Amino acid sequence: MDFFRQLFLSGDFQPHGFCYRWNSGLVWLNVLSDALIALAYFTIPFTLLWFIRKRRDLPFSWMFALFGVFIIACGTTHVMEVWNLWHAQYWLAGIIKAITALASIPTAILLVQLVPKALALPSPDELKKVNRHVVDRTEELGRANAELARANKALLQYQDQQRLVFDSIPYPVWVYESYTLAIKDVNQSAIRSYGYSREEFLSLTIKDLRPAEDTPALLENAKKAPEGAETAGSCKHRKKNGDLIDVEITSGTVVFEGRDARLVVATDVTERKQTEEALRQSDERLNLLVQGVKDYAILMLDPEGRVTTWNDGAERIKGYRAEEAIGQHFSKFYTPEAVAQDKPSQDLKIAAEQWRFEEEGWRVRKDGTRFWANVVITALRDKTGQLRGFGKVTRDITERRQAAEEVERQRNELARSNAELIATNNELEAFSYSVSHDLRAPLRSIDGFSLALLEDYEEKLDAGGKDNLHRVRAATQRMGVLIDDLLNLSRVTRTEMKLQRVDLSAIGRSVATDLKNSQPERRSEFSVQEDLEAYADSHLMRIALENLLGNAWKFTSKRESACIEFGKTHCNGSLAYFVRDNGAGFDPARAERLFGAFQRLHDTNDFPGTGVGLATVQRIIHRHGGRIWAESAVERGATFYFTLEARQGGA
Repeated sequence: MDFFRQLFLSGDFQPHGFCYRWNSGLVWLNVLSDALIALAYFTIPFTLLWFIRKRRDLPFSWMFALFGVFIIACGTTHVMEVWNLWHAQYWLAGIIKAITALASIPTAILLVQLVPKALALPSPDELKKVNRHVVDRTEELGRANAELARANKALLQYQDQQRLVFDSIPYPVWVYESYTLAIKDVNQSAIRSYGYSREEFLSLTIKDLRPAEDTPALLENAKKAPEGAETAGSCKHRKKNGDLIDVEITSGTVVFEGRDARLVVATDVTERKQTEEALRQSDERLNLLVQGVKDYAILMLDPEGRVTTWNDGAERIKGYRAEEAIGQHFSKFYTPEAVAQDKPSQDLKIAAEQWRFEEEGWRVRKDGTRFWANVVITALRDKTGQLRGFGKVTRDITERRQAAEEVERQRNELARSNAELIATNNELEAFSYSVSHDLRAPLRSIDGFSLALLEDYEEKLDAGGKDNLHRVRAATQRMGVLIDDLLNLSRVTRTEMKLQRVDLSAIGRSVATDLKNSQPERRSEFSVQEDLEAYADSHLMRIALENLLGNAWKFTSKRESACIEFGKTHCNGSLAYFVRDNGAGFDPARAERLFGAFQRLHDTNDFPGTGVGLATVQRIIHRHGGRIWAESAVERGATFYFTLEARQGGA
């Protein structure tokens, strides 16, 4: 406590002011001087402290701190000088000076050691040079950075162009790492073709694109792939949807992202392989077809006319085996006289100029025999129009030629026969009219005189005589009807047909009306179907229906009520017309006699007639290209069917 009391008390000492005798000028001179010195000393450390904080990279920053402590201590001594002008605390002032001494001694010692190091620091000129160098280097680095920026921009543009080119390649392309087989990059064509997104593709390995059964071979080939060499091959790939496609692969080594990799170009050849397979099958079928053709000699010729292919038909027709014919000139199949006239070369020339040559003529077999052939030679040209050869097809038509000659001979004979038949028909027609006239005259006389006897001598004739005269008259009348029927039969055969659309329903109704008017007392029912039409001769069809419906009317005469129907139906897929009645019918065992002239299946006393009507109908139907037949049973009625096959333009 005594120490602190002495430290802060004046004791018996006098202030410095007494030493200055309290001369105000001298006092204030010291006060102001010491105060300004202290202020300066206190300011300097703060400046150094600010400098050290700003330049933490200074190598001697601790020296600045130590120098700051020394200056503060010095400043404090000057403050104590001002204080002691009025106060006598010399112990405190001494202690502060001792502290200042302690701070100054190490500062001085360290400063001595620091001076050589400080001297080693660059001088301002050197710093200017260094700074100039730094500025130059900075400018160079700026220019280098600008060049680098331009290079980076060009590189980015190049990479963009490369990506654009990569994505614009029309074939699927990808890059895979050689060691892991992982796909590292892929173009748009591959994405479109395989159905994966880019992210999905980059998560795959090339094993994922191949069928599972191909994986062992793929791994083996990957190991054996020669370093740096380009490889090519074909395989199958599987799309995302599971479809398998045939591809041709070309790959080469690249460095991708600093690692060994392979660039793969894949070409989808599925359609091409399908086309090739279809073409192969087509060629195979064509070859089988050509080789299987036996009736035609089918061969190929080179542009000079030498045989290049030979089929079995050629061997059968010409007699040469393939090994004998191939390589030979096709002129050996011509007759010697044709070869002498240079006909083979002329035929090829015509085919080359007109694309095709065809003729019929004699050709020669291996054994020397000749045959009549149909020959077609076709020029074969490629897409550029270059002549590549000829196709030659030969057919042996000797039999056809002989048949044609025979047909011509028969045609000539038929023409002569037709001429003779026409002459015979003309004679027959003249004879028919002559017979008709010559027979009708005596028949009229017999009928007339028989009638005269009945009228003039009726009282003198007994019943037997009268009956005989009636029989004579009936016979002459039947004879007249028979002559008319024969004339009609003759006319039906010889009359020229005029084919047209005929309304058979109208004809049927007209005939039915005439029949009912002839015997109005009879009970009958006629049924004629509507819309019965045919392309036929209307006059002949009326004669036919008059006979068919007339027969039905006649053979239903013994029925209490006659039912007669005219209509159409289908028989064996063909249209057929029919006339059906409920009359007496006939025995089907005797049906073949129905359509013969003068053939009758019933007694004349029961059903009168001449037996010519159905024969006339049959001839009419035959002239129309049709046929007629009947179905019946005794007392069960009858149905007559007929077809008409006549068409416009002839019968």
